[in-house]
Amino acid sequence: MRLNARARIVVQCGTAAISGWAETPRGPRREREVLIKKLGRNGFIVLKHLHRAPAAHAELTQLTADGQLRLQEHVLDGLESAPGALAPLYAGENEGRLWSRL
Repeated sequence: MRLNARARIVVQCGTAAISGWAETPRGPRREREVLIKKLGRNGFIVLKHLHRAPAAHAELTQLTADGQLRLQEHVLDGLESAPGALAPLYAGENEGRLWSRL
């Protein structure tokens, strides 16, 4: 299937089959919230904006230095932590970016 630029498509999320959700699903699948809150999904291509990268880098560096922008990380130590790393990620239990330090 070929789509035109800025085409609109319908995405079936299957949430109508669930009569009630005691808790909002966590992890990467948020289709019900997209449906209920009538959210839109838009993307952009970073490569089309590379000319703005130096200014963005300077601004983000300054915001970080001023304490207005903080990086949250969830660091796992050692290769032995790798097998169990995905479970907390999909459960939404990690704080910020999840990565492993070997």
